Amino acid sequence: MGNRQLTTARDFFDPWMNQSFGLDNIFHALQQFDTHQPPKYPPHNIIKTDNNYILEFALAGWKESEITVELEKNILKVTGKKADPEEDSGLDFVHRGIANRSFFSQFTIGDNIKIVDGNLKDGVLTINMDLIIPEEDKPRTIKIVSD
Repeated sequence: MGNRQLTTARDFFDPWMNQSFGLDNIFHALQQFDTHQPPKYPPHNIIKTDNNYILEFALAGWKESEITVELEKNILKVTGKKADPEEDSGLDFVHRGIANRSFFSQFTIGDNIKIVDGNLKDGVLTINMDLIIPEEDKPRTIKIVSD
């Protein structure tokens, strides 16, 4: 690559992409990260505990009927659809600080993740996920015996 400046994730991963087989999905997922993009709406948290993940979205002013959470293959899709902001029943906003726009977010979910449930409470959408570790993948202690 010489002195050329890397400007995108694709530029960064190109050398490895061209020397690997069967890792296309991994590189494609990594290319989706672009540090020059502004933060996504709505803001969200990803929390990891020992065997769980929690995905939280800040959704002040949203109703359950306006939000769809869907799992398709290994893609978790979270969609929010609001009515046209111009149709706010004639309200004349002096300032609008609470976002009222539709959104779409998606996350790649590993094969060992199970979606447990979703909950909208106090303006926070919470999606709970369990990390399922097969018995054969769990660490185990090998007993050492002497003759």
